[in-house]
Amino acid sequence: MLKRQLSSLLLTILALLATNVVVAEDWPTYMRDNTRRGSTPEKLSFPLELTWTIKAPATPHLAWEGQKGRVHEGKEMGDRVRFDDAFHTTIKDGRVYYGSTVDHQVHCVDQVSGEELWSFFTDGPVRLAPTLYKDFALFGSDDGYVYCVNAVDGSQEWKFRAGPEDHWLLGRGDMVSRWPVRTSITVTEDGTAYFGAGLFPYENVFLYAVNVDSGEAIWKRNNISQFSANRSDIAPQGYLLIENDVLVVPSGRSLPAVFNRQTGDFLHKRTFGWRNDAGGVIGGTRAFLADGQIYAAGPHHMLAMDQQTGDIGFGYFLGKQVAVSDELVFTLHDGKLTSYTRKPYAEASLERHELQMEINGLQRKLWSAEGEEADKLRVEMAAIEENIATSMAVGQRWEAECPLEGTLVICGNAVVAGGEQAVQIYDRASGELKQEFEVTGEATGVALSNGSLFVSTTSGDIYHFSNNSRATEEQAAKSKTSFFTDDAEAANYKAAAADILKTTGVDTGFCLIVGAEQGRLAYELATQSNFRIYGVEPDPAKVREARQALSDAGLYGHRVVIHQSDLADIPYSNYFANLVVSDTEFKTGELPVDAELIVRHVKPIGGKVCLSAKATEWLQEMNLGEHAEIKEQQDIAVLTRGTLPGAADWSHQYGNAGNTASSEDRHVTGDLSVLWYGDPGAKKMVNRHDGAVGPLSVNGRLIVQGQDTVMAYDAYNGLKLWERENPRSIRTGVFRNENPGNLVASESSIFIMEREICWELDAATGKVIREHRVPVKENQQHYEWGYVAYSDGKLFGTATIRKEIEERQRRRGKATEDSTDSIFAIDVSTGDVAWTYKGHNISHHTIAHDSDHVYFIDSHLTAEQRAELLRQDKSQYEGLSEEELQKAEKEIKEIDARLAVAIEADSGDIAWQVPVDVTDCSDIGTGGGKLTLMHQNGVLILCGANANGHYWKQFMEGEFSQRRLVALSVVDGEKLWAKDANYRHRPIVIEDQLIAEPWCYDLYSGEQKMREDPITGEAVPWSIMRSGHHCGMITGCPDMLMFRSGFTSFF
Repeated sequence: MLKRQLSSLLLTILALLATNVVVAEDWPTYMRDNTRRGSTPEKLSFPLELTWTIKAPATPHLAWEGQKGRVHEGKEMGDRVRFDDAFHTTIKDGRVYYGSTVDHQVHCVDQVSGEELWSFFTDGPVRLAPTLYKDFALFGSDDGYVYCVNAVDGSQEWKFRAGPEDHWLLGRGDMVSRWPVRTSITVTEDGTAYFGAGLFPYENVFLYAVNVDSGEAIWKRNNISQFSANRSDIAPQGYLLIENDVLVVPSGRSLPAVFNRQTGDFLHKRTFGWRNDAGGVIGGTRAFLADGQIYAAGPHHMLAMDQQTGDIGFGYFLGKQVAVSDELVFTLHDGKLTSYTRKPYAEASLERHELQMEINGLQRKLWSAEGEEADKLRVEMAAIEENIATSMAVGQRWEAECPLEGTLVICGNAVVAGGEQAVQIYDRASGELKQEFEVTGEATGVALSNGSLFVSTTSGDIYHFSNNSRATEEQAAKSKTSFFTDDAEAANYKAAAADILKTTGVDTGFCLIVGAEQGRLAYELATQSNFRIYGVEPDPAKVREARQALSDAGLYGHRVVIHQSDLADIPYSNYFANLVVSDTEFKTGELPVDAELIVRHVKPIGGKVCLSAKATEWLQEMNLGEHAEIKEQQDIAVLTRGTLPGAADWSHQYGNAGNTASSEDRHVTGDLSVLWYGDPGAKKMVNRHDGAVGPLSVNGRLIVQGQDTVMAYDAYNGLKLWERENPRSIRTGVFRNENPGNLVASESSIFIMEREICWELDAATGKVIREHRVPVKENQQHYEWGYVAYSDGKLFGTATIRKEIEERQRRRGKATEDSTDSIFAIDVSTGDVAWTYKGHNISHHTIAHDSDHVYFIDSHLTAEQRAELLRQDKSQYEGLSEEELQKAEKEIKEIDARLAVAIEADSGDIAWQVPVDVTDCSDIGTGGGKLTLMHQNGVLILCGANANGHYWKQFMEGEFSQRRLVALSVVDGEKLWAKDANYRHRPIVIEDQLIAEPWCYDLYSGEQKMREDPITGEAVPWSIMRSGHHCGMITGCPDMLMFRSGFTSFF
C-alpha cells in the first residue's frame, strides 16, 4: 500500500511540474472555501486536455424533483433546491473525493490517473461533497450520521448520529433516516465542524457544532423547530456558509437561516415579497458570502442581505449564476457572460429595482385601461424600460456570448462556465473564449485545483482536464458478477428468484429481504425484476461481503441496499414492502425472526410475503385474520395482505359523492408522522393559486392531476404506478365552487373528464378501459361533461356548454361560464346510457348522491311553486305586529327561491321536488361562494362554498353574520331547520356534526355544539380559530380535522 501511495505521489508531482501552474491551490470544500464564492487565485495553463473520466452506474438520484422549465404567474421557475444533481468534487494533496447518491459511498481517486484509492460505504445516499481538513475527510449521509474518515486510506475515525434514533422511511424511493444529514460538514480553522439534520420541522430538525479531532459535540440546537409556536420552516439542506461568526443555513426553497456559529444562537431568517422587495422569486440552497452580505439565489437573480440583520439594500444581481472575485462580479444572464465592477453595478441595481416597481404598478393599471389611457401607459412603461436597459451598462467591463447557466467559477486568469452538454472557459481580463469541451448532461459542478479542472455533470460523470499529454482514460463502473454466478449455489438462487416472481406475480416496487445473508437472493431478484431491494442482515461480516459484491456488480445503492440490523428491531417504516422474502429461510430453512415483528412492514392491499410452504404457520402468526389471504402452491406459501382496518377512501373532489369534504377513515388519529415523501414534485403540479382539482385516494392508490398529466402512486409507499398525459383535461377554478372537480375514482377505475369525453382508466395501469361520451343528439349544441361522480356502478354527469374566459381572469377562480339543463347516468359495466333527466337551470355545483338518489338544485321555479313557498314562509309570522308583518312580507317577496329535486339513481325518475328558500346561503360578504349541497345520513345541507381567503377582520366585524345554513330531509325535501350561522369557509360534515368554521352544529337539529370553558367552567360555543395564512378549507375524518394554518396543520 505504501509503495502504491509513493508512486501516486511521484506521478502527481511530475504532472504538476509539467503544467507550469504559478500557484498550486487545493479545493478542500465545495466552491473552495466556506464563503462558497467559487473563486481561487490559481491560474490555468492552456490548452487543457481531457485526462480521465469517471462514469457512475446510474445518474444521480435527487432528493427532490425540481421546477426547471415551469412558469408560474409569469415567472419561470428554476431548481431552487439543488445540491445533489451531480457528484461534486473536493481535492487535496493530489487526491479527489466525491460522494454518491447512486452507490451510497464516498470515493477517493488519484488526481493524475483517476484510479480509485479507496471507497467508504454509508447506509444511505451521500448527497454533498466531502470536506477535507487536516488528514480527515468529513461527510454526512441520508442515513442520519456524520462520518470522519482518514483521508489517505478511508479508515473510520468517528461516526456521529445527528438524529435522536435510527428511524427510517422512504424518501423518493430511498430508505433514509427521518433525520438525514443533507448539509455539508463545514469546518472552520479552529477544528469545529458544523452541520444540520432533519427535514420536517414538525418532527424536529437539528444543528450541531462538533470537535473534529474527537467527534464530541460542542453545542447542539434541538429547539429550532419550536420557533414561532412550532411554525418554523427551517429545514437544513445544502452547503452551509461561514464567515467570521456568522453561520448561514440554507433551508429548502425559502431564504436561509442565520445563526451565531460560536453559540448556535438564532439571529434571523427573513422573508421578502417576490412581487416587490425581493425583486422576483427568491430563495433556495444556492448562496455565497461577500461584502458583509448573504448573496441568496433565486431562479433569475441573487438578493444581497446583510449578514448580521438580513436587511436588504446592497444590491440585486441579475443572473442564473453569479460569482464574485476581488472587486468584480460575473453573471450568466440572458445568454451572456458579463464582467462588472461590483460596487457601481450594485448601486445601479437599486435604481433599476425602483424603476421595475414603477413598471409593475403601471402594468396593473394597464390591465383595466383602454384607448388613449392605455397608449399613454405603454409609452411611459417603454421610457422606463429604456432607462433600465441603459443602467445595465453601469460598471460593465466586458460581455461575451454564453448560453450556459449551470455553474460559474473564477480563477486567477479564467472564468469557467458550465451548462448543458458543455463547459466553456473565458479569459478573465478580456472575456475571450479560450476553450470549450463537450460533456454528457449538464455541467453543474466545477472545481479547480493544482492545475486541473474537474467537471461534474447531471449524468453522474466526472471529467478531469489538465495541461499534460497523458492519454485519456475512462474509469467506468466495472461490473463484476463472479461472486454470484461462478459457484454451485448460483443456479439454485436464480431458480428461487424466478419462482418467487412467478408465484407472487409481483416484480415492481420495494422488496424487503429479512436475513439478507451475502446478498445472493438480492442479486437474483434485482437482475430478474424491477424491485428496489432493501436487505437486512445482523452479521456485519456478511453485510460487508454483500455490499462489496453488489457494488462490483453495479447494483449497490440504486437497486439493492444491505443494512446491518437486529432483525427483531428493523428501523424501516410501516407498510412499505410490496414483497417480503428471506435469504436466510431459503438457505437454512429457518425463519430468523418472529412474524409479528415483520408484519408492520408489509404493504396493505396487495403486499406479499413469499416463503417456503413449511413457513405457513409462521405466516399465520402475523395475525392479520380476514385482512390477509394465505395460499400454498407446491412448495411455496404466499401471504397477500388485504385492507387496513379502519381505512377509508377519498373518491371525489369533496371526499365522496355526498360532497361532505370528509372521510370515514378511523385509522387517522392522534399525532401524525411522515410515512413517506417524494413525488410528484413541484415541476408537474398546478400553481396553487389556479384552484386545481384535489388528489384522490382510493383502494390504496393516490391519484394526482398535474398540469398536463394524471399520475397514480401507491398511497402506502409512494411508488409511482403510472402517468398519463392529458393536457386537455386540466381543471382549474375549483374555488368558491366556480368549477366542480373533473376527477373521480372507484376501487378499480379512474374517471377523468376531457371535454365531450370522460375517460375510464384502469386504476392499476392507467390504460383506457372505455371512453364515455356525453349522451346528446348530433343536431344539438356542442355539449361537454360539466360534472362527474361515481356511485354503485353508475357514472353520473351533466351535459354542459362551457365557454372559456380570458386567461388572466382564471387566476383564483372562474375558468369557464357554464350552463346545464340535464343530468345523465351511464352503466359502467356496459358503457350504455341508463337514463337522462331534463331540467331547466341545474347548478352542477349542487349535485349530491346517496346510494338511492341524486339530489340537486334547479334555479327554475314555476309561479305556482314560488307561491307555495311564500305561503309556507308566511306561516311563521303569526303573532307579529302589523309593522313587523309588513317588513317580513317585503323580505319574503325578495327571497332567493329555488327548486330542490331528488331523482331515482336507477331510473332518473323524480322522487320529489320542493321549492326551497336559499336566501343568504351563498354570495354573502367578501369571498362569498356559490351555493353548494351536501348529503349525510339522510340530511341535505345547503350552504355557501366561500372563498379561501384571510377574512378574520370581516368575520369579526360581522360581515358574515347572515350567512345561512338550510337543512332538508332526503325523504321528501321537508325543511328540518335553517339558521344564520356567521361562518367563514365552506362547511363540512363529519358523521352527525356540521362544522361551519369556526362553529359546530348538530346535523339533525342545527343546535350549536357547546363546550366547557377551561377557565370559567361555563358552557361556551365550540370553536376553532386558525391563525397565520389559512387560505384553504377544512377537511376531516371522525377523529381529526386537517387544514392550513400557516402550514399544514391538524386538530
